[in-house]
Amino acid sequence: MGCGRSRAMPMSAACSPTEAVRRYVAWGKTQSTRGRPWSPKHAENIQRYLSQWGDLAGLRFVADVDVELLESVERQIQGMVQDDVSPTTIRHRVAALRAFIAWRINHRYLDGDPLRTLPPPHGAPRTRRRALSEAERSSLLRVAPLWRRLYETALCTGLRAGELRSLSAGDLDADGCAIGLHENWTKDRTPGRQPIPPELARRLSDFVRSRAAAEHRARQRSSLAGAVGFEPTNAGFKVPCLTA
Repeated sequence: MGCGRSRAMPMSAACSPTEAVRRYVAWGKTQSTRGRPWSPKHAENIQRYLSQWGDLAGLRFVADVDVELLESVERQIQGMVQDDVSPTTIRHRVAALRAFIAWRINHRYLDGDPLRTLPPPHGAPRTRRRALSEAERSSLLRVAPLWRRLYETALCTGLRAGELRSLSAGDLDADGCAIGLHENWTKDRTPGRQPIPPELARRLSDFVRSRAAAEHRARQRSSLAGAVGFEPTNAGFKVPCLTA
C-alpha cells in the first residue's frame, strides 16, 4: 500500500460474526473510544443492532470486497425501508455498523472504511415530539397524585426514565435548587447539574426528610423484626424516583 502504510491484520477466518461482535462489545464495556465504559443498556442496544446486520458484521473487510460489502449494506437498507422499519431505527443500525467498522480500523483489522461512500440514511421521524401544553401538564399531574413528584421532576428537567430511576437523595441540592447528574448513568456519560424550580426543590426535600424519618423509625424497631414479622428497609437513603 502507498505511503509505507502497513496492511491490516484481518481477524482469524474462524472468527464468526457473533465472536466479532462479542469482542467489540467487550471492548465497549471496559473502555470505549472516550475511555469510559458503555452503560449496560447501550451495550445491549449495540449488540442488538449489529446482530441485525447478520453475516456482514463478521466479514474480514479488505479492499477487494469493499464494493460487494457496500452493495450488501445498501440492499439491507432498502429491505428495511420496504419492511417499513422506522427511519430512526435505520439510522441507529447504520450508526452502530459504522462505529464497529471504525473500531476495526483502529485495531488494524481493516485497511480502510468500506462504507466511506455510503450516504447517511435520511427520513423524517414518524413521531414529532413536543413539550406538553399547560393544560396537558395540569391534566397529567391531576390524574397521577402518587407519582406527582416524579412527573414534576421529569417535566422540569427533561431527564430520561433511566436517569430519573438513578437519582438518589444525595443528588438533591435543595438550597441550590438543583439536581446533581452523574456520568455513570447520564446518556452522554458526563456529570452535570440540573436547575429545578425552588418550589419543586422544597417538595423533594420534604419527601427526602419524611422518607429518612420513616427509615430511622424502622431501624429503631429492627430488634423486634423477628417477633412481629417487620422487615426494615434501608438502602442507604436512596430514593428511587419511581416511588416518589
